[in-house]
Amino acid sequence: KPHVFSTGLTCVDAKMKFSYSSDRSDHHDTILSSKAQELCRQGLQEERRGNCERAEEYYRLALIADENHADTLAAYGHFLQTYTSDYDRAESLYKRSLSVNPTHLD
Repeated sequence: KPHVFSTGLTCVDAKMKFSYSSDRSDHHDTILSSKAQELCRQGLQEERRGNCERAEEYYRLALIADENHADTLAAYGHFLQTYTSDYDRAESLYKRSLSVNPTHLD
């Protein structure tokens, strides 16, 4: 059974909504990166409010929008390390963040 986010979207719905077509333009990629940034920002807000379930949903949606969004990879890694003690996944996300943007220090 697919995960259903509190927004009512499933992972499949979200992927279709963010449209991962192979013929994307640079403009389309910029829009997706902007959407990922907004979802990451919402995840950080929910995390500060102590709403970990919602925060994780926003991080996951942000990575569906842009799987290589360095800010989201780092924020989600920090979230996993801090709130779930999932150090292996956190390390993997940190490494991906640094591979996308080697100067990313957050």
